[in-house]
Amino acid sequence: MPPAPEAVVRPKIEEYIRLGQSYKEMVESLRKHYDTTQYSMGYESLKKKCREWGIRRARGMQHTSASIGPAIELVRIRFPQAGMRDMKGLLRHEHGIEVSEKKVLEYLKTAHPDEVEARLRIRGGMVRKRFWAVGVNDLWTFDQHDKWKRFYLYLHVAIEPVSGFVLWLKVWWTNRNPRLIVRYYCDTVEEHRACPLITQSDRGSENNGIANAHTVLRHRYDPSLSGTLQHKWMHRKGANIKPEIFWSELRKRWTPQFEKLLDYGVHEGLLDPEDYVERMLFFYLFIPYLQQELDVFRDRYNTSKKRRDRNKILPHGPPTLIFHNASAYGWNDFKVNIQPNHVSEVRQLYSAPADDPLFQLVPPAFQATVDQLYEALGSPPVAFESIWTIYVELLVSIRALANEDIQVNAPEHEMSVAFAGEDIEVLALAPFRAGNGVGKGVDSERGAASEGMGDGEGDDLGEAAVAVGEENVADGYSSEDSVPLFHVPEWTVQSSPVHVAFEA
Repeated sequence: MPPAPEAVVRPKIEEYIRLGQSYKEMVESLRKHYDTTQYSMGYESLKKKCREWGIRRARGMQHTSASIGPAIELVRIRFPQAGMRDMKGLLRHEHGIEVSEKKVLEYLKTAHPDEVEARLRIRGGMVRKRFWAVGVNDLWTFDQHDKWKRFYLYLHVAIEPVSGFVLWLKVWWTNRNPRLIVRYYCDTVEEHRACPLITQSDRGSENNGIANAHTVLRHRYDPSLSGTLQHKWMHRKGANIKPEIFWSELRKRWTPQFEKLLDYGVHEGLLDPEDYVERMLFFYLFIPYLQQELDVFRDRYNTSKKRRDRNKILPHGPPTLIFHNASAYGWNDFKVNIQPNHVSEVRQLYSAPADDPLFQLVPPAFQATVDQLYEALGSPPVAFESIWTIYVELLVSIRALANEDIQVNAPEHEMSVAFAGEDIEVLALAPFRAGNGVGKGVDSERGAASEGMGDGEGDDLGEAAVAVGEENVADGYSSEDSVPLFHVPEWTVQSSPVHVAFEA
């Protein structure tokens, strides 16, 4: 048979190379993209086509530890603490360099031996946490992060825990307004045209909107669920462990140098967060820049294969592949397909209009003025090394205008109407009921040091974070449980009016 058409398979090959797949894995992954009754793409033909198209893996690029040095030093400006695995991913995503971990380590040992030695000495303890899920899209779990509250910057994340796929990772000037969080949820459901069986979060009023929006969607597609809230509240501190682990990883792998960047402006007297004009200009420049950096981290995180762990029953592979093709990894996908018009309905109910001040980076008058001043500067690119210089130049120009429309005494940031928004009452329904575990379990071994959960050290959410102890999945028993897990037939799980899950 002739080889699969280039227009069909070449973009996918490039994508799978970026995801770190081997040729053997790519052969299997490509089969679902072409008609196997008319075309073929075997191991040797794939390698031949890659050579013809100039698509090279790490060995084909023939890099040495010396040739990757300049790129590593550029990466280290923003990520000086990146280890071997992180650095390999950063080189791939930011410079298109495919190189083995061995060569990365060779360079780091030569150029930065003290730091390599210091990393080898860091070994944190593990705090075992249990987390149960039936399969991919059994649930989505959310959490907020306030470590940058002193800059009036607030983060929010959503994770699908079995695949480890980060659904969203946002920074904004609030994470307390439930209508903002509903927008994140609706945007994601629209993107994937699907929602999970249940949603989960800590007990906070900012999550009331998601609890309601998701419940309304689930009731529309499964009327037998009416009368029950399809959101699970985690009442104990640290019980919502998956996002807590993620925040710990973000604090270790991404935050340090960006936090130093923010602190620099405050310590040097460039930024007073309590000054309205300075705070608005700070938002104008830094929120889009930081969101861009977070988007890059999220993409790198979702497309990076986690380190193998023989103690885990979780699927091994890049989170994005597991999330979008769970069956290829031996897991069920419980997503509920959603029509866009139904998402629009819940958006109207529980979010806010697109022109609401909640979704404005800064007030329109301020935005228009600073846009003009930024263009007058020549619209310089905003980057790690230049952002404070641009900020100072714009601030000088703003002060010179003496424009009363933008230099006003605003209320304290957290007292503004849009920061917390109006309360949304949770639907008066029976709460989601938790019981014993169903199906495969996810056992989280370590907590998040940044959230007071312990001192664990792991490279990412999928490594030390999610591993299972001695467990007999076939029999449905865990050697560490006094009560056996029970298994529900697949059709029952999908149609049951009460989804049952266990969280210890």
